[in-house]
Amino acid sequence: MPSLKFSIRGVQYEYIGGQEEIIAFLERFADQGAHPTEHKMTQRIAEEHGIESSSQRSSQMNPTQRTKPETEPIKITDLPLPDDETVMNYILSKPQYTHDLVEIQQKFFSRTFQSRGKDQRMYHRTARQLELVRKTIEKRFGGTFKGEPAGKRNLRRFIFVKTATIQSFSKPKE
Repeated sequence: MPSLKFSIRGVQYEYIGGQEEIIAFLERFADQGAHPTEHKMTQRIAEEHGIESSSQRSSQMNPTQRTKPETEPIKITDLPLPDDETVMNYILSKPQYTHDLVEIQQKFFSRTFQSRGKDQRMYHRTARQLELVRKTIEKRFGGTFKGEPAGKRNLRRFIFVKTATIQSFSKPKE
């Protein structure tokens, strides 16, 4: 399946879909205030791949036949979370199970989310999932995660500390 990779202000995005879906995505993107030459680029890409772009189709249609695109734009808040087992395996592969929220977001979404703004829902969804995965690891391996301040933005880096178990020793028999 074709994919489109692009970067906006240093943040990497990847859109996966059929060729017509990618063309429709580029046209929606161009219609939302992008530079007019980018719309021409969309047409050029469609022509190179032998696909009729929607602007070409719409110019051939009667104005009363024009309809909205069938697919809605992808919202950042609708991205699926990786399953808990995948996140757990990633954390367990690190020395002392060291991790932080930014690292997990970069690994699984190729970007970071902010706690305020349009992507706050994804930030809180990933933070909650990570909290539940940490609790599962703590129960399974008998320890706790200690949060240490890391970075400029008051983020915490978590390190797993094994809980010391006290064993009762009996006196050796004489």
